[in-house]
Amino acid sequence: MELVKHKKWQRLLLPGFIFQSMVIGGGYGTGAEMAQYFGVSGTVGGLLTCLVVILVWGLICAVAFEFTRIFKVYDYHSLTNALLGKASFLYEIVYIAACLMVLGVVVATSGNMFATMFGLNKWIGSFILAILICVFVISGTKTVENVFAFWSYVLYAVYILFFLVIFVKFGSQIGANLATGEIKAGWFTKGVSYASYNLGIVAALLYACSGCQNRKEAIVSGLMCGVIAVLPALFLLLALTAFYPAYIAEEVPVNLMFQKLNMPWLYYMFEIVLFGTLIETGMGFIKAVVDRIEVAYDHSSGTIPKWVRPGVTIGLMVVGLAISAFGITAIILKGYGSLPLAYTVTLIIPLFTVGIYKIVKHDKAEKAGEPEAK
Repeated sequence: MELVKHKKWQRLLLPGFIFQSMVIGGGYGTGAEMAQYFGVSGTVGGLLTCLVVILVWGLICAVAFEFTRIFKVYDYHSLTNALLGKASFLYEIVYIAACLMVLGVVVATSGNMFATMFGLNKWIGSFILAILICVFVISGTKTVENVFAFWSYVLYAVYILFFLVIFVKFGSQIGANLATGEIKAGWFTKGVSYASYNLGIVAALLYACSGCQNRKEAIVSGLMCGVIAVLPALFLLLALTAFYPAYIAEEVPVNLMFQKLNMPWLYYMFEIVLFGTLIETGMGFIKAVVDRIEVAYDHSSGTIPKWVRPGVTIGLMVVGLAISAFGITAIILKGYGSLPLAYTVTLIIPLFTVGIYKIVKHDKAEKAGEPEAK
């Protein structure tokens, strides 16, 4: 498994960029998640939901990163093996299933984008996405991390520009809707529910924490994951507030905004950014599987066959292409509903019980000058 040395700012921010990129996928791009999980809580309630998501993601990442730092478990199998022992295969089943479903969704989404924007056969867009994902993952960890960091800057720039344009044209409507102070019941549970869909991703970005030098860095890096990942959602939510509550009933809420704006150039820029996030999402999920297999070979024989990275990457991408044929809606309805519970049982509960116990045990052993607690 390839690990890259990072400067301090990278150690603090890079995990957040990767987490954000894997979380966003097509959700922020369409605005559908903003409507279903945030907008339904009211104008101010939606902002409170954002705060809940920030806290949940930040806390979980902070604990996971500190455990990773102490016990040097930089791939998801090493982490879950330290938490679950022989039962770690349960998380692996969940992760592989989630990986294949996500690949199916991002591939199908890219195909639909190309069909809508350019009138091309959807498979053209799907294959372009698949090829780019394979090229980046096969190129290695440094390339993957550079893509994550660069595209995060692009994403923030476009989202901020988008919000500013909306604010200039519809700022009075945003202010008026926020001034109502509407908070509907369920804003807290909506936040927890939304955050839970992405809990398993935490174990897929541990390689970015390899440079954390102390507890402060691990915790700050983890907390920053929540902030970095939610900020784009906050920008989009505020922009959508100009059209509250009408946007909640829209299948693709952002289309309502672009219709009102009548700025095709901004629409295409927004879609390009979305396409980039789809690449990052697929890239992140596949890299985690590649890392897990490379670590297994390294531990068993001390050598990693050259075919592993390209073979695993291309193999997963081919399965993802096949799954995409079922369509986005079918994949989400049949597979996504069980993910929160599965992630909670196989990762989050063990992390906050066994994981914290081992961290505390390690601290006590360290203070007593004893060998590192296992």
